[in-house]
Amino acid sequence: MACSDIIKISTEHADGEERYYVPEDRLPSLCVDTGGASAVWLYGLPVFANVQHQLEECFRADGPQGIPYEPYKELIQVRSKLFAGRFWPNLMKQLADNIPSLTSKLETGASILEIGCGSGDFMKTFARKFTKSQFFGIDSCSEAIKYASETAANDKISNVAFAEKDGQNLPSDWSGMYDYVITVKVIHDATDPKKMLSEIKRVLKPDGLASIIDLPMRSKVSENLHSPITNTVYTAGLFHCIPSSMFYGGPGLGPCWGVENMEELLATAGFKVKTILNEQIAHYVCTDK
Repeated sequence: MACSDIIKISTEHADGEERYYVPEDRLPSLCVDTGGASAVWLYGLPVFANVQHQLEECFRADGPQGIPYEPYKELIQVRSKLFAGRFWPNLMKQLADNIPSLTSKLETGASILEIGCGSGDFMKTFARKFTKSQFFGIDSCSEAIKYASETAANDKISNVAFAEKDGQNLPSDWSGMYDYVITVKVIHDATDPKKMLSEIKRVLKPDGLASIIDLPMRSKVSENLHSPITNTVYTAGLFHCIPSSMFYGGPGLGPCWGVENMEELLATAGFKVKTILNEQIAHYVCTDK
């Protein structure tokens, strides 16, 4: 770590010994709760290493189509760590800034659905702040839903619930049920992104809106060369997002399939889209045309 200039070496000691230290300005970047994606994804490296040989087989002409979800189960906790620090509070602020009417709607009382909620951290964060609204998170991973439900119960959050459901096949009686639907870095993993977006549109109320949150990568690799998150995002896509999507018959879009492609897909699904970008996320604010 010293040779990589992550930590420093001090040699000015009477005993002549070398001592290692972390400069104060680097501490936030190395902590899980403040360090953002790069620090947290270190916890994902063992998971990626575990599937490397399976991934190599996928490149063979006669190899498997992809990798099933089971080897990636530990990523539930990695995702929870990834979003637990600054991400959720920052995202909530960005949502409020990007959608001026959202805060008042949540304060008055609204119905909110998150598709692909994982460990439920975002819904729980929302529910604590907006106690007059009802929050519902769904995910196809039973382990994630179990964790989300248990932690919500332990924290005594009464206005949030979770269930194991497929976001591409929502219940027929949900049509026009929700004021607001959100997905966070989910569409690029879906086995049928078009169907998921169609379902989101179906369950929204006539005046409802959706926030599709994904990565701000461009469709052309050459336009991603100088992004501060490029290396992390391409690595996660190669080792997880693409092979797991393709194993279940999905297109394997991956997190870097690009803003331009996402905008086209959202328009095809019948949404009017406003795109807001920063270095960390792309926020697609979607309303009915």
